[in-house]
Amino acid sequence: CGAELIKRSGRYGEFISCSAFPKCKYTRNLEEEKGEEGAAAEEEATDMVCDKCGAPMVIKNGRMGKFYACSAYPKCKNTKPLNPPKELEVPCPKCGGKLLERRSRKGTFFGCANYPKCDFISKYPPTEKKCPECGSLMARRTYRKKEIYECINNECKHREDAE
Repeated sequence: CGAELIKRSGRYGEFISCSAFPKCKYTRNLEEEKGEEGAAAEEEATDMVCDKCGAPMVIKNGRMGKFYACSAYPKCKNTKPLNPPKELEVPCPKCGGKLLERRSRKGTFFGCANYPKCDFISKYPPTEKKCPECGSLMARRTYRKKEIYECINNECKHREDAE
């Protein structure tokens, strides 16, 4: 449009935009000025192969950290976590499958490895201890420096102090 460009700071870092903003919506990321070499430098090549299309996987950096992504991106959108979830020794109380310690934007949670078939999720790590009322597993948590065992079953509200 011919107006001046202004360097601004935004959610994803600094960028250049047009000073006549509502009329002209031109923006450009400052990091994109590096060109194709800069974008390729952010991706690390690996020896892994994509499960879906057979193309090589690369390591990319996202808002949740680093992850594996398919190098044939627009055609194949396959991704994998860089660090797989940690497996717990305690079985899932719903289906008996493996429990995994997972991460999300809201923090750590414990979920069944058979997700979407089994939708078990717990905020606290399950233990081998069984609930005396319903027989399901108990979860341990600390509350004001005091350990408490809670039943994982949502219908059962049994709680007891740790001994």
